[in-house]
Amino acid sequence: MIEGILPFAKYAGETSFASLWRVKQGLGTKKIGHTGTLDRFADGLLVVLVGPLTHLVPYFTACDKEYIARITFGTETDTLDPDGTVVATGRVPDSGRVYEALESFTGTIEQLPPAYSAIHVAGLRASDIARKGGVPALKPRPVTIGNIALLRDDLSRTASVDIRVSCSKGTYIRSLARDIALACGTVAHLSSLRRVRVGPFALESSVGFDMVGDFGVPAGARESRAKGGNAELPFDRSLLAFTRELARSIGLEPVSLRAEKTRDFSNGIPVRSEWFDPGTADGDNWTEGVSRPVFSNGDFLGMVSLRGGRLAYDFVHRVAV
Repeated sequence: MIEGILPFAKYAGETSFASLWRVKQGLGTKKIGHTGTLDRFADGLLVVLVGPLTHLVPYFTACDKEYIARITFGTETDTLDPDGTVVATGRVPDSGRVYEALESFTGTIEQLPPAYSAIHVAGLRASDIARKGGVPALKPRPVTIGNIALLRDDLSRTASVDIRVSCSKGTYIRSLARDIALACGTVAHLSSLRRVRVGPFALESSVGFDMVGDFGVPAGARESRAKGGNAELPFDRSLLAFTRELARSIGLEPVSLRAEKTRDFSNGIPVRSEWFDPGTADGDNWTEGVSRPVFSNGDFLGMVSLRGGRLAYDFVHRVAV
């Protein structure tokens, strides 16, 4: 079974699931997992896990992300993006007001998710409730904005600005655009969005990046190029292994298993602390509820955590063959 990690460039104008389908076709496998989708109008980085490494999806999903976003002031849509229907209009703020507003959106903030989102409310997706004319009962939740930088100010000509945002898991850039406009006393929507980083992965190093095109180009202008252009993409040659260094880069602390205990570990024999090399897994290094990746001779074997004072398997990695 093929396995690995694939940084892949999604094109604007197609769904994330369409992109994933093309990855499946290119690799000849059905077993893939995404670590955070992008809306149809957006483009940028998808980090795809293939084969047995799909077990690692929750750990990659938790990574911080970075985006370039274009906010267009004066019109708000029901979806807060260019695909929605205009529901409110307002004035275009001046540059000084926008600068001032941006400065107030760093750190941990309370953010209300968009009505058109995949969040479940009473067993239904919020977007399904909204499409049927309802108002989903969404609640604000804390997210962290690491940094906001103004990249382009074109308020006088196109009523828009481009910003670069680094943020935590669960941040909605559409909501951020809405809230920045509110802080300016007006309305806005997100007209373009590009994800440029997920944890240690950069868009520039992803498969298909050279075909994404310039930021902000309408999706329709790129669709034909995208649909026919990736038949020969080197999916299999671009797969990355899950290594100790990569584990550390997404915030996980590896432990080393003694070589003679590899078979016991792979067979799911109850794991014991003395199986690990001294200095990598003593009692002081295990934290209740914190998962740690296990390696032996460079091979990833699975995830282990301390639960109720005892070591336990999160999962055993079945090495691809």
